[in-house]
Amino acid sequence: MIIGTGTNRAENENFILWDYWLKNDVNIFDTSYHYNEGEQEIILGKWIEKRQIQDKVAIISKNTLDENINDSINKLKTSLDRLKIKKVDFFFFHRVLDKINIKDYLEICNKMVSLNLISHFGFSNISFQQLKNLNNFLNSSKEIFISNNLSYAKMMKAPWKGVFSCRDEQFIEFLNLKKITNFSWSSQAMGYFYKKINQNIIFSKIYYKFICKEKSKRVFSSYINSKNFKKLSKLSLLKKESQEILSLSWVLNQKFPSFAIVNCNSKSQIDEVIKATKIKIINEEMLLLK
Repeated sequence: MIIGTGTNRAENENFILWDYWLKNDVNIFDTSYHYNEGEQEIILGKWIEKRQIQDKVAIISKNTLDENINDSINKLKTSLDRLKIKKVDFFFFHRVLDKINIKDYLEICNKMVSLNLISHFGFSNISFQQLKNLNNFLNSSKEIFISNNLSYAKMMKAPWKGVFSCRDEQFIEFLNLKKITNFSWSSQAMGYFYKKINQNIIFSKIYYKFICKEKSKRVFSSYINSKNFKKLSKLSLLKKESQEILSLSWVLNQKFPSFAIVNCNSKSQIDEVIKATKIKIINEEMLLLK
């Protein structure tokens, strides 16, 4: 489980929630140079410094949304200053563009390693083709880390320019085959399974057309996902667990290394999310959800 920091909250609210995450042995934070113009990194850095826990947390840092990839090292140094740390555990290019050679990205990442700014690197929002290019270029013994959306509700179109899901069967088969690690953003499909209305495609479309103002959430509204909701409801009765928690467990129970990035706004939500790490979905149950 990975703690997302993309939600803009006040400093004291973040401190309370992060303390509670740490109490529950969750200590990996996903952040970005770009979140709220750096404000979330600054708040996270204050918390790390105040608690004196530099050696007790792991940080995933991201930057670069465009073609200016040569600026990424300076941006990373800015992030390190904000976070009050000397090195991040994982660096990810925030969006990987198909028109840029994957070797150019790798060259910068290797330089970050040589400068001792990062321990590992990966690629956020990478297309299937670029991932295959990366796999062909790297030595077979080199572990590959990516951060694409993966949730039980299938993303029907990109909510923002330049982002990718790995929910397609072909993509998942490739991740299984190569044992590629994915850190999934929006692992709970932006709360799709928290709204019972999504079980009915007609009501769902009406809701997202006339009521829901967040356009990004509309990308999950589909006949396919309404069917998935009903499948999840059946498994919920069998396992006596909520649909919301089972949808997160589906992400964590993949055959490839699969991590979930989550945002919680209360201690009770954290308690619920922690449950998902303890649920095992066996092969027969995964087939039921297919």
